[in-house]
Amino acid sequence: MPTIEFFGYTEGERSDLLNCVRWAMKELAYRDDIVFVLGAPNQVAGWAGSSRPFVRILTRMPERAKEMGALLRSACDVETVIIGFERRREETSG
Repeated sequence: MPTIEFFGYTEGERSDLLNCVRWAMKELAYRDDIVFVLGAPNQVAGWAGSSRPFVRILTRMPERAKEMGALLRSACDVETVIIGFERRREETSG
């Protein structure tokens, strides 16, 4: 499931951006698989102390990372991360 995380936004900014993200991605065939991480508001600061909010997209599929990132670049800074996934190994009864 593609995951979108918000970093460095106030609660109000994050809510507005979440609506923007949902609108931008409404035509994606896999949109119902997307999940959002809406943790507590936090700050992201650059080296000199300036505010540097961004959205992180995590997915196992590079083509989805590229597609989703392109849809959001006009609204926010975007970081994409390709993640690994391994299914839980089920124990066999012996």
